[in-house]
Amino acid sequence: MPMDVGLIGLGVMGENLILNMEEKGYKVSVFNRTTSKTHCFIEKHKNKNISGHETLKEFVTSLTLPRKIILLIKSGDAVDSMIDNLIPLIAKNDLIIDAGNSFYEDTEKRYAKYKGKFLFLGVGISGGELGARHGPSIMVGGDIEGWNNIKPIFEQISAKSDNKPCCAYFGNSSSGHFVKMVHNGIEYCEMQLISEVYFLFKKSKMTNQRISEIFEKWLGEKELNSYLLEITQIILKREDNLIDKIMDKASQKGTGMQCVSTALNYSSICTLMSDAVFSRIISSKKEMREHISKSYENAIDKDICIEENIVKSAFLMAKAVAYVQGYNFMLELAGIMNWSINLQETSQIWKNGCILRGGFLDVMVKMSEEGSLETSNTFKEIYKVHFGNLKSFIKRSIDKNIPIPCFSSALNYLNGIVLEEGGGNLVQAMRDCFGSHTVQLKGKDDFIHIDWLKNSK
Repeated sequence: MPMDVGLIGLGVMGENLILNMEEKGYKVSVFNRTTSKTHCFIEKHKNKNISGHETLKEFVTSLTLPRKIILLIKSGDAVDSMIDNLIPLIAKNDLIIDAGNSFYEDTEKRYAKYKGKFLFLGVGISGGELGARHGPSIMVGGDIEGWNNIKPIFEQISAKSDNKPCCAYFGNSSSGHFVKMVHNGIEYCEMQLISEVYFLFKKSKMTNQRISEIFEKWLGEKELNSYLLEITQIILKREDNLIDKIMDKASQKGTGMQCVSTALNYSSICTLMSDAVFSRIISSKKEMREHISKSYENAIDKDICIEENIVKSAFLMAKAVAYVQGYNFMLELAGIMNWSINLQETSQIWKNGCILRGGFLDVMVKMSEEGSLETSNTFKEIYKVHFGNLKSFIKRSIDKNIPIPCFSSALNYLNGIVLEEGGGNLVQAMRDCFGSHTVQLKGKDDFIHIDWLKNSK
């Protein structure tokens, strides 16, 4: 019996995506490098329309034409190796989908390398284990013909928001993996902002249960309601206070670093992402922090009192900046790479199924419809209502020696973008002085070098 779609990789995401597709009526072929895992999975689900195969040839032969093969394996060399093993077994109109966490630049190289040999898509999937099983958010890039072939399946298995599938095509080559990377970058920002609020509340002598109650109350406000805030209040309300037994040593898989390095390469402003990444790096240096702390007095002032409404307002302002920076980043790369990234559509497919799902995405839809994000009426209204509280929150936190890198980054960004003139003229003058990098005088088109040291002696 020909199978509708094949999936390679029986990790947590792979297994759950298979069950999702089978539940929606699709017959799924399965291959895993470790055959014992395949046997175990098939035995566990022997009454379902899932077939397991011990060789790639058997796996490929089992699929209906044109073939649709999804890879959910470790990113990097494993993807290249698997594709190279598949090439002799497939035809030009067959489709290979890399649905793992590949860096978009790797997907870009593969798209160029395999052009004409088969149809190729780079697909970002967000939502974790539960999303894969019950409906993820799916971000697609690559060959449009390949997208058309897999679109009915992806739209059916994806989450739904406003009766629309949380699944979209963003253009050729690596656009899908790029959008997923930015999604993860914004995710880093929101997690760090929540963590900074939690830490301040904790140092204000609030119990975990009290902090959970505050976050639960925030969830009742549409703009603040989010999956990340929801799981935070669940984590904190455990009666055994398990959170207090966890080492404050945050780790990362690298997508945040990739996002920040890409932003730097294209001179895109992603300051909150950068601070979120470096905050995790500082957190990971637990032994270093413990050693250094012995040389200093405990600097955090115990007498901390910041009104909850000020914290909530500052959080919303900083969150808005994080999203605006991420969305601008997507627009800038879309223009350079000729991708068709639509910000309203991006917000729509993130509204359910993914880690960023929450009410603020409706705000971003509205903001995107109004043109330039920072000058949209929606953003200006957020600024008008919440900017003052962001400043108050930061002033009081700094006064009490509470580290708030992402909140501070949001304030510095806002202060910087509203300045018609800043201090960059001096930086450029110094560059010209020691390195002859030239300067551009006001009202002039040409660049000139000035001998700054000529009469200095």
